[in-house]
Amino acid sequence: MEGSQPTRVTLRGDKLARVFLALCLLLCLWLAVAPVKGYLQTSQRAAEVSAQRERLQQEQRLLKARSAELSRGSGLEEQARRQGLIESTERSYVIEDLPQP
Repeated sequence: MEGSQPTRVTLRGDKLARVFLALCLLLCLWLAVAPVKGYLQTSQRAAEVSAQRERLQQEQRLLKARSAELSRGSGLEEQARRQGLIESTERSYVIEDLPQP
């Protein structure tokens, strides 16, 4: 072993730069994951809220139409009659034991 020299490990500048660049790239990718994830979650939530808003607007239109129908004199009276109500000037009759068809 007299003639053999110990092997030295040397890093050349270009190899060191490549390793450093790869580490920087990995760090940038790791730092970008959270904002992208947040953006996707926010986008999905916005779509859900938009769909809910559309459903509520449709329900509001139906309720407004129903309110307009009931606010007319005959609409309110028809609804009351369906529930079995009568006016104070009317007389109510109950017929029992009708034959079944």
